[in-house]
Amino acid sequence: MDKDPSPKSKEGQLLETLVVLIEDYERKKGWELPQASDPLHVIKLRMEELGLKQADLVEAMGDKTIVSRVLKGSRSLTYSMIAPLSQLLRIPPELLLKWAA
Repeated sequence: MDKDPSPKSKEGQLLETLVVLIEDYERKKGWELPQASDPLHVIKLRMEELGLKQADLVEAMGDKTIVSRVLKGSRSLTYSMIAPLSQLLRIPPELLLKWAA
């Protein structure tokens, strides 16, 4: 990947084949991340997968009222919440940026 081979080269074709196989494997294992268009769904899904409760998000987001409002969809994330939340949930911050105010 670091070499960024031409798509028509043997290495490029091998890389494309590996990408397709890896994506298929991840999809079959259920490792596919939700679309970034719904950050609230991403947060709730990762909470469930990691066995987290609302109280576990307080340190990353401020206080329990803010956590509750964010999870209900009545409040957006702030930019200061995104980095700690993405670390806690182990997801790329880009999945949350769309929802920041």
